[in-house]
Amino acid sequence: MRNFWAFTGAFFLSYMVAGMAAVGLAEHFKAREEFILVLMALTPFNFISLIVFAIAYGRAKTPRTFDRAAIGLGIGVVASIVALVALAAVADGKLSFGAQDFAITAEWFVPAVLTIAVQWWLLRRRWRRAHPQQ
Repeated sequence: MRNFWAFTGAFFLSYMVAGMAAVGLAEHFKAREEFILVLMALTPFNFISLIVFAIAYGRAKTPRTFDRAAIGLGIGVVASIVALVALAAVADGKLSFGAQDFAITAEWFVPAVLTIAVQWWLLRRRWRRAHPQQ
């Protein structure tokens, strides 16, 4: 039952931190309707990242397992950004990256990285407390 509350707390805390960062970036870049897509993408990413860390928590023999999971999630975030930029370039027929594209990218990248960092820190810390011999 303690693991349930640890994972629930990690989910909500990471979502709150990422949401606050996303709103701050949206205000800075004066985002409009596109910010709705960023928030819609943030919720499933938070859940997927929690599932990845839950699998890592169950299989972990050392704390490095959490490091590998976080690196894998980070690579996934970068790959999703590259895929979205490539998709936008193909759809427009031009390979340009303007200020508005940078804003949308930052509004997705920074909260996603913060989600990974908060969940990594909380769940790795929880695992190390449960397994003091490692």
